[in-house]
Amino acid sequence: MKTDEQRWDVLGAPLGSVGLVAHEPVWADLFKEESARIQKGCQPYVIETEHIGSTAIPNLSAEPILDIMPGIESLDHAREVIPLMKDLGYACHGEQGIPGRRFFSRKIEGQVVAHAHLFVVGTDAWNQHIAFRDLLLAEGNVVSSYEQCKQALAQSHQSDRKSYAAGKVEFFRSVEIETF
Repeated sequence: MKTDEQRWDVLGAPLGSVGLVAHEPVWADLFKEESARIQKGCQPYVIETEHIGSTAIPNLSAEPILDIMPGIESLDHAREVIPLMKDLGYACHGEQGIPGRRFFSRKIEGQVVAHAHLFVVGTDAWNQHIAFRDLLLAEGNVVSSYEQCKQALAQSHQSDRKSYAAGKVEFFRSVEIETF
């Protein structure tokens, strides 16, 4: 039987590199487990978690890093959540260029296996992440276009995560998304 950390062996990317892999159905289960762990470890502040990013989309290649979006009621709660997330094995990296976000990463055996994007529930940023995920889940043609974009970016920016991420943001902005 695999230990908890061994179950994460379908995830993980070296720091700074970009590499896409085929979607793994087990990612949904790992999200559910990690979501429950975050909500329990960060109570009463984290009131909701969402699975975002490419690991949430079947039939879309992804960097093998879970993207989890914990939600809080007020940005003031971020001060309370940061040490709780650290206790769960996450490192806090501040806003990382997105106002109102607290960005975390979790490593296992030197590999980044999860990113957590802490936002206030109901803000524009929260709603846009959910709307983009839901668009990808509903629209096969958008998934196909996003797949092509990601493959091209990964090939041209294998060692430059910043440029890879910037290219994905450009795609995100090119897609009209209705927020709630």
